[in-house]
Amino acid sequence: MKRFFIILSFCAFGLLQADQQDFIMQVKKLATEAPDRKTFIKYITHVPKGKNLSIFDLSQKVSPRLHATLLQAKTSLVFTDDDLNKKLYELELEQDLLTALEGKNLNGAFEAISKGADVNTATLSGHTPLMLAVLKADQAVVKDLLKRHAHVGAQGEFVFDDHLGTEHMSALDLAKRLNYQPIAKILDKDL
Repeated sequence: MKRFFIILSFCAFGLLQADQQDFIMQVKKLATEAPDRKTFIKYITHVPKGKNLSIFDLSQKVSPRLHATLLQAKTSLVFTDDDLNKKLYELELEQDLLTALEGKNLNGAFEAISKGADVNTATLSGHTPLMLAVLKADQAVVKDLLKRHAHVGAQGEFVFDDHLGTEHMSALDLAKRLNYQPIAKILDKDL
C-alpha cells in the first residue's frame, strides 16, 4: 500500500515539474501495479499532502488524452482492465510521439503516428507533428499529416533570434515566417 502512495506522490511531483512524458509513464506504472480499477481510481483522485490537486485534476494540464482516459476509467461502470490497458497502450504511443517531437525526430514522430498515436498530440509548448514537418520543410509529410486530419490552426510557442520572447503561431504561420512558400500554399488550401 505504501508503494502506491510513493508512486502517487512521484506522479504529482512529476506533473508539477511539467515533465509530460514522466507523468504519463508514472500513471501507467500506477495503473499496472494497482490491484484493481477501484484501487487505481482511489489513488488518482487522492490529493497528496501539501498539494491542492489530485493526479486526475492535474492530468488535464498535461495530456487531454490521459485526462479523458482517467475520466472514463473513473466514471464508467463498464470500463474494464482490458479497456484501461488499451488506453494505456495509446498513451504509450503518445509518449513515443512526444519524445520524437521534443527531439525534433520527424521519422520517430511519423512512426508513432502510423502505429496509432493521435496526429494532433502536442508538447507543452504546443508543438505538433505538423509543425515539426514544417520546420523540416518536408512537403510529403505535411501532405500525409493533413490527410490524417492534422489541425492546421493549432498554436505553438516559438522563439526566433530576431524577436525577443515567444511567438504563438500555427503551422501555416510558421511556414510563412520561415518563407516556405510551397508548404504555406499546401497548408492554406487545407484551412
